[in-house]
Amino acid sequence: MAPRGSGAAAPSGGLRAIALPASSRNDGRMPDEPIRLRPIEEADLDILRRFDTDHPPGPYLSSGFRSPHIRRRRWEEDGWLGRDSGQLAVARPDGTLAGIVAWRRIQTAGRRGAA
Repeated sequence: MAPRGSGAAAPSGGLRAIALPASSRNDGRMPDEPIRLRPIEEADLDILRRFDTDHPPGPYLSSGFRSPHIRRRRWEEDGWLGRDSGQLAVARPDGTLAGIVAWRRIQTAGRRGAA
């Protein structure tokens, strides 16, 4: 495989690494544009469906393919804002979807619901 960031194609015809210009590299600073968390909207569901069906192989998003209907069903049930798990949209200033954050309840000790 070609060295990471070289821009050369992998000999086997696999994934291709792309060299980013220095100005586009992640230097660890937060972007100047504020982002916000918001509930998932119906307009987001087609993009989120592609996360489940179209992602390339690799170490990220590697939970495997899921049914393209699961996210919509959950959204119809509770808008992805459940008591034990949920998801929020990460939105750009113009409201477009940039990603998602998810949470789930983890039992750490004691009885559920006990203070």
